[in-house]
Amino acid sequence: MIIFLDIDGVLNTHEQNQLGIRSLARCHSIDRNCMENLNQIIVATGSHCVLTSSWRYQIGGLRPLHPREEDRGSLKSFEFMLRTHGFPEGRLVNFTCRDEEIVGRGNQIQHYLDSISNVLPYVVLDDLSPELESMNNHPLVTTNCHIGLTDTDAERAIHLLEIQRLQPWKTLQQRLTPCE
Repeated sequence: MIIFLDIDGVLNTHEQNQLGIRSLARCHSIDRNCMENLNQIIVATGSHCVLTSSWRYQIGGLRPLHPREEDRGSLKSFEFMLRTHGFPEGRLVNFTCRDEEIVGRGNQIQHYLDSISNVLPYVVLDDLSPELESMNNHPLVTTNCHIGLTDTDAERAIHLLEIQRLQPWKTLQQRLTPCE
């Protein structure tokens, strides 16, 4: 199972002061409660994470899908940074392509999925509007950017992953459409 992971607005918040200025301290750090909620998903489902956040630009080389050995070190270094905030070891496995290569986070996720032979159950954790980021066809948990990933969001993500795991013969759209 795969979690396509955004960081800003998911593992931290976009808090603003009274003047509407975003707090850089909050949006460039990781919130412990949000990380615990992500870990709840990982533990319950055994998922691995693929980074979709703009934080992926901190990974040297930025060659997704089939990282070179030297890029793996950078990915491991980034995972180490996440681990200092409670992220479990060995769970960050890759990252999506550059925005310059493919426009729209949903399109980048689809490109990643198209590149792997067996599409596993997956969920997208993001605070961005589905319409703006071409995510209409992806199983998406949209977080509130002022709160980050909540217990309720984590439960929804687990549910979306379990639906896909238990009904692999159905198309993704069939699995995500409620019964009438």
